[in-house]
Amino acid sequence: MTSEHGGGPPSSEAHPAPRAGERDEAARGVAELESYLLRQTETHNAQHGAACFAAELPWLTSAQRKQVIRLYVRDRKALARQTQKLIETALEQRAAEVATAHEALRRRMCLTVSVLITALTFALCLLSLTLLT
Repeated sequence: MTSEHGGGPPSSEAHPAPRAGERDEAARGVAELESYLLRQTETHNAQHGAACFAAELPWLTSAQRKQVIRLYVRDRKALARQTQKLIETALEQRAAEVATAHEALRRRMCLTVSVLITALTFALCLLSLTLLT
């Protein structure tokens, strides 16, 4: 049976591999979804933490409790944004360092290969001269 009848593995013609642009778009979409979910989780955790904090202050009025919770959540979200920016900056710096190290390694490898090819060529030339004499 063939894949058209459901008996075999799907053919590559039926499902072509995604192109680089599509993969990039999908990766961006996943990153945005992750970011959204992290923000939602942080907001939920901040609200929970704020409610627990406010519960420890029984003398607060209802309005004061709401204000404490609102300020607590606002501060936690600001801290989360600041932390995220610091992490993004650190990742960008690390990516630049890795790219620089990769480029230096690539240059060294090219130089090494060039030197080896030159040395082998020279050795073969010397060998052929000695065999001709």
